[in-house]
Amino acid sequence: HDHKRIIFNGNGYDDAWIEEAKRRGLKNLRNTAETIPEYASEKNIRLLTENGIYSRKEIESRNEIRLEKYCSIITIEARTLDEMIRKGIFGAVSAELSALPSYGFGKALAEEIGALADALLAAEKQLEEDLGCLDGCVGGQERLCLCSETLTKDMQACRSVIDKLEQRIDRRYWPYPDYTELLFSL
Repeated sequence: HDHKRIIFNGNGYDDAWIEEAKRRGLKNLRNTAETIPEYASEKNIRLLTENGIYSRKEIESRNEIRLEKYCSIITIEARTLDEMIRKGIFGAVSAELSALPSYGFGKALAEEIGALADALLAAEKQLEEDLGCLDGCVGGQERLCLCSETLTKDMQACRSVIDKLEQRIDRRYWPYPDYTELLFSL
């Protein structure tokens, strides 16, 4: 009871925490990308230097390393997803469409899969285009913004279409293990 101003016994992932943090005057940093600039804020630099923990140069160096590591991981994930789509999923879509009969349910399923494949192609092209923007980033903050906001949204857009395609493509054509295989077969 004496420490109620410090302790929060609610769900830290719930909207109640967002309101509670706001009431307490705390920042609500929702993801890694939001924490990176905060680490090297003047308030944190003052705290860490006055207590002899790090020098300003050490804080800035560590923060730059965190930023580069985060951006590298997101970039690797985005490039890997792009390659998986181009080299695996589009082939699975083609194989499935070739195997479907051109009448009745086959025609309807082919139209549905075709529409999803078109949506995936558009999402993959956007991902590829945004990956190409990485080289033009002037500074670390611009790169962080591109990775944390643009590339993650692009990957999510691809993923939402891929999840639908995975449900419609026959297992013998799908190039990657599904959740059942991951849980019970590998």
